[in-house]
Amino acid sequence: MTTIYFATNRRPNRQIGPDDFGGDFAKVTRDGGEGVADLRFGKATVSAKGAVSLEVRRDPPVGRQRLGSYCVFEELRTRMADNSRDVLIGVHGFNVSFQEAVRWAARLSKTYAAANVEVVLFTWPSQGELLKYQNDRLHAQISGAAMARAIKKFIGFLRSLRSVEDGVRCEREVHLLAHSMGCYVLRNALQEMTSWTPRSLPRIFGDIILAAADEDEDAFAVVEKLARLPETAKRVHVYFNRGDRALQVSDVTKGHPDRLGAAGPAAPRTLHAKISLVDCSRVVRGVTEHDYAWSDATVAADIAAMLRGSAVDSSELNREYAPHWNHFRLHRPPRRRTTRRRRPRAVSP
Repeated sequence: MTTIYFATNRRPNRQIGPDDFGGDFAKVTRDGGEGVADLRFGKATVSAKGAVSLEVRRDPPVGRQRLGSYCVFEELRTRMADNSRDVLIGVHGFNVSFQEAVRWAARLSKTYAAANVEVVLFTWPSQGELLKYQNDRLHAQISGAAMARAIKKFIGFLRSLRSVEDGVRCEREVHLLAHSMGCYVLRNALQEMTSWTPRSLPRIFGDIILAAADEDEDAFAVVEKLARLPETAKRVHVYFNRGDRALQVSDVTKGHPDRLGAAGPAAPRTLHAKISLVDCSRVVRGVTEHDYAWSDATVAADIAAMLRGSAVDSSELNREYAPHWNHFRLHRPPRRRTTRRRRPRAVSP
């Protein structure tokens, strides 16, 4: 069984005791529901066979009762303290239903077990249908405000709460992994945060991982996109794959510029010093070409090393630096040679 904590602005299948969420936003209700920014928090348990069970709480209007987010965050903080774990916030991509998002987060938890992180899922109203790309992109754009609000609540909780026994703040790191269109949700969340504090952004995250980003190649050069993202983190890691056919389709059929997750940034040698680029093209093939962040063992091990705080140029990593392109190239670890024991020759009497 895997436990995943989550926040969502999806519409629940019922107001009381929901056991699933759909691909649309919550309705504006008489009791203070805020529509697209309405957040529910909860805990999901995923069985070994992929069955999902939920405990869901909602943040009601202030003053009526204890916030649902506080109850979930307090339980999560206890798990972090008991297991000395950081948090990894996961933001999924296009064509993912709620149930699939929870199972994806459980997969991340197992994949990055070596990084010792508690995975927290932000799941936005992706409709889980392959032909609804444009609908999902609109929902991703609108969901930025809800994601920013959820992060603000969580970070504020961790930074302000003191233990009654020892008076020590929770000093664990909070990391973030955004996959594919989840990077576009992140862009819009960043713009929402910027509107709160336009002059300077607080350092919120430890490491930010952008994997197979369905984002423009000039994103780090444009203030209205991701240019200010490094302000919010210690480090930003961009993983890309030149053979990512899902992003190539996004280029051709959706009229987008070249994608950040397909060939990296347009001007790699002018990036902020906090940003590192990792080309996965040599190791990723076939079915893992877009999902390599958790489906390919070499890429997953590299990401886990970043979450543990390894230096980007560590000799222990399966990387080589390409100065002209200012990026690292991943390669497969060398195979261990196995020596067969020779059978002793039979000696004739």
